[in-house]
Amino acid sequence: MMKNWYDGLICGFDLETTGLDPVTDHIVQVGIDVSLGSLGSKIPGMSYEHLVNPGVKIENSDIHGITDDMVVGARTEAQAVEELVWFLRAMAVARIPVVAYNAAFDFTFSREVAGRHKIDWLSEDLIIVDPLVIDRKVDKWRKGSRRQGDVAELYEVHVDTDALHSARYDAEITVKVLRRMAAKHSTVSWATQAFTVAQAEWAVEHQRSLQAYFTKSGKTDDDGKPAVVQVGWPYYKVDLKTVPASLE
Repeated sequence: MMKNWYDGLICGFDLETTGLDPVTDHIVQVGIDVSLGSLGSKIPGMSYEHLVNPGVKIENSDIHGITDDMVVGARTEAQAVEELVWFLRAMAVARIPVVAYNAAFDFTFSREVAGRHKIDWLSEDLIIVDPLVIDRKVDKWRKGSRRQGDVAELYEVHVDTDALHSARYDAEITVKVLRRMAAKHSTVSWATQAFTVAQAEWAVEHQRSLQAYFTKSGKTDDDGKPAVVQVGWPYYKVDLKTVPASLE
């Protein structure tokens, strides 16, 4: 029996999308990376990366490098999301933790797109782990960026910057960061449903604190309206119009 959960099977999960709004934007790539142990040994047949044809013109290829030509003949969004849902259900049944960096974005986006295509979302309870939420909790006052690549560097995880924003690579890096983080901080040395609940509390605490700061400082979005922080984890609890860049 393994001493620590983070030495066992962990599933990394990441999306690339046409934008930040789960209500109107689309998925262009799904990445799953399942590995075992601190060395990151891959599990044959349990990891994948698929391009997705979003059915609309891709306007943000400069972010992830995925172009309209690349998704010709790729899975439809409905096919990709249905496959993702079944995979996540398998992770839930097997009690394999699913790790996503800024999980509220990926999970809210996936759920909204599934609903758009009349695909039933998860009824099972996933063990969800979010290194961004954990980092904000265990190192609250650290200055500097909390972007994935910067946090990876902090935990001495090598990152190929040219490969970032490829869904499976981002998923792989997220798992590596989580393993290093869990080993360093005893507060995250276990993965149960209670831990998922704890992260939700940490995330909402941060979101409310950020909203209070935005309100006090008079921060506005690009359209001049007061900046609004979406609340909830691993799913935002309000109807989304636009996810503020501050939460990315």
